[in-house]
Amino acid sequence: MSPNSTTPQRRRRGGCLLIGAVVAAVVLGVLGVAAWQLRSPEQAVVLAEATEPLTAIEATAGAVVPTLPILVRVDSDTAALAVFPIAAGQPLEVIARTDPRRYVLERERTREADRIVEDIRLKPRRSTFMAVVRAKLGGAIPVLELRLPRDREISLDLNLVRSLSALELGGLDLKTMRLAGHSGGIEVSFQQPLARRLESLEVDLTAGGFSIRQLGNASPVTSTIETQLAVLDLDVRGAWRGDATMTVEGELANGTLWLPDALDLIGFERSGCAADSALREVPLPRLEMSIAQGPGQLVVIDERKPCLTR
Repeated sequence: MSPNSTTPQRRRRGGCLLIGAVVAAVVLGVLGVAAWQLRSPEQAVVLAEATEPLTAIEATAGAVVPTLPILVRVDSDTAALAVFPIAAGQPLEVIARTDPRRYVLERERTREADRIVEDIRLKPRRSTFMAVVRAKLGGAIPVLELRLPRDREISLDLNLVRSLSALELGGLDLKTMRLAGHSGGIEVSFQQPLARRLESLEVDLTAGGFSIRQLGNASPVTSTIETQLAVLDLDVRGAWRGDATMTVEGELANGTLWLPDALDLIGFERSGCAADSALREVPLPRLEMSIAQGPGQLVVIDERKPCLTR
């Protein structure tokens, strides 16, 4: 469905904004609780802690290679994931807060031609079904913490199933990011601009809720979000550094789209008066956006000011 064909629905301020506020409140409420729990270690029941800090990234030959880019691949089922940056010069760290009798943390480092690959897996030792039942009955949710140094070029490849996760990636030297989420709730935030423009963002969602905050601070060159009946809270505000393209495909259960004033949108009609780019010394960044809405409702919250009548 084209954006223009759904414009009248998106502009019904009264009912739409109310529904949008409810959708945003539900998504942000669930994700906010998850983020608060993950960022507050004292709230978690730490049954056991497995820490394996890297003092150096080693090549296969055994030589220390501290400057190679790192691809971090995480595969996690029924566990919460917390990702946040740490100071430059620190090693990449992985911490699992869980009962080792029920979950196992696996790590493997390999050297490719031009990068280090770090594979991280946190899996239940027994059936996934029993792990979900224990969590529903109030059992301690395992937490996987990933601490990324700000001065290392990093790419992320995340596969999260039934996970309540909070990722703060602001300030990192992040090159690419791919995220697959099934059920659960995931919050990704860029509170500070990245050290570089994100080359690509790929998100594949099945059910659950997904919130991304201040995406402009990542300024991805290309973004693709595919949803299958997921609830989406998409905030494209932030400091965009250049032109970009974004595609949202699939079936959206419901969603909220947050738009900044200082951004030219191509292919997506919006209300309010456009800023006069011709009068600016530096043209506004242009975001070419395509959204296939599906059966759900997309509510737009636009910071652009209404037009003044003379």
